[in-house]
Formats: sequence, structure tokens, C-alpha cells
Amino acid sequence: MDTVLYENLENKEELFILWMKSFGWPGTPEWLERFKYYETRIGKGPVGMCGLMDGKLVGFVGIMIIPTRNKYGEVEKVGGIYAIATRPDYSRRGIGRRLLEASENYLREQGAKLAFLTTSRSIVAYKWYCDAGYNVVEIVDNYPYMYNIFNPPRQVDKDRKQDEKFKLDFDQVQTTFDWFVRNLCGFVIRDKKYLKAAEMIGVFTPKLSYSTDRGHAFLRSSCDTIQFQEILARDEQSYRELIEMGESKAKYAAAAIHPFDRTASSIFENMGYVTDKGNFGVLMYKSLDGAEFSALYDERFMISRLDWF
Repeated sequence: MDTVLYENLENKEELFILWMKSFGWPGTPEWLERFKYYETRIGKGPVGMCGLMDGKLVGFVGIMIIPTRNKYGEVEKVGGIYAIATRPDYSRRGIGRRLLEASENYLREQGAKLAFLTTSRSIVAYKWYCDAGYNVVEIVDNYPYMYNIFNPPRQVDKDRKQDEKFKLDFDQVQTTFDWFVRNLCGFVIRDKKYLKAAEMIGVFTPKLSYSTDRGHAFLRSSCDTIQFQEILARDEQSYRELIEMGESKAKYAAAAIHPFDRTASSIFENMGYVTDKGNFGVLMYKSLDGAEFSALYDERFMISRLDWF
């Protein structure tokens, strides 16, 4: 098998069927070009490592270059691994492992001390990552889910227009986020452009999400249930206001996915939400130069669901 960086791949159209079979959605080169313009973690790298056999694209491992903040307040560039795919007819030949190793070598050459990925314990790939040397980030593993089931179900006016006070404003969001993470480390470097990338892949729904000068909430909806993908506020009253706004859009239930602010968790509990610990979804890391996670980050480490990849 030959390996080549995606940016040097001659027939990029083959990515379409590889991603369609692996992930259930097409990865067209045109869409990827638009996406990496906003998703700077991909745009600053080579996009991915490709495996070729007989001139055919048989495997792909996505590569990110991610700026984080370490515990010393410095910018720490780490690697991100995403979208590992092998053509079904070529499975069980070690293609994924060889491409993963080639991707890790590339990241080492770029000076990355750690590589991160996100996955789920509920899929077979989790053990594969463990065997490849990846470890669970325990801080993130302890993030809870919180939920509130409405009994009886609420009446939702789907035609109601968004209150002008709660319209989503990326400038407001960025200001609140920067204020909140000012003393934290981890995945705390973000800009408005990046939020557009999260919107493109459906991490949140713009028409459901909202912000004020005191906080914001990124929401999505499924089965008449609202999911808080990220919620941040400057004070308790603002949290209550943001939560109530989200609940007004839900019929059966509301759930907060990985609230990482203890104040937010406390407010959710006070408003009747149940805390459920333990996650299938995990953030994993691997040392690329012998440095351990604790050498770069401490208990202030943070990652939002918006930063999942």
C-alpha cells in the first residue's frame, strides 16, 4: 500500500464512496474545501492520510492540527485524528493501523506531543484505539448528562418567532466564551469562524440556538426533545433565563450534554434536572513523544461538545 497526503491525492473524487460506505454520508471534495475554510483545525493541516492500492483509494485517516492552551498558559499545538475509514473490500488487512501510524508520524514531525480523538465505547473501534495506545481523558469522562422529562408534556408553539433579545449572535458567543475560558486550559482556543464549521456539520441548529450579552446556548432537537450542546452564562440568573428559553422549545424533555461549568450543573439540578454520570462517548489521547497528558494539562482542562471531532 502506498500512502499519500490528501492534498497530494490525484483522484479526490473517490473520497465520496469511501465516506459514504464508512459513515453513511458523502464526502465530496467540494464540500470538504468549503468546510476546511471554516474548520481551521483541518484547514491548517493536510486534511488526511490516504492509502492507495492499484491506484484506488482504499483507506483514509483524517488529520487535524489543533491549537490548545496548556497549563502554563501557552499555545500547545496537538494532533487530532478523525474519520478513519477503510474500503469494505479491503478490510482486515491492517490498512487503518498503517494509516494511523503514518498520521501519527506526520504529527510528530509537526512537533505535536499528543494526538487526540473522540469515539464511543459502544463501537468496536474503541478497543482498536486502546490497542493502538490511546487512553481515555478521565476529566472529560466524568462530564455528566443531565435531563428533565416534562410530565405532562409541554405545548410548543412552533410558529413563535424568536425573541429579538435571544437571537444568536456569534460576537456575543465569542465574548462570553473567551471570558469563561480565560483561566482554563485545553480546547479553549476558538473563533467565530469555527462556530460556522460546527453549524455546517449539524452540531447545533441556528434557529433553535440563542445568545445575549450575558450568555448563550447552542441547541439541537430530536424526537421533541431539546439538547443543550453548549450553555455558558456569566451569572446564575442568566443561566436560568437561558435554560427556560430552551425548555420553551421542548415538548417531552430537555437534556444537557456534558455541561462542563459547575455553576451550570448546579442550576440544572435546582431546576429539577437529573444527573446521570458515565459516558459511552470519550475523548482519548496518545503520547507522541513520551509526554503524558498531565505534563501539559491539569484539572482546569476543558472541551465543549462543540469541539468534539
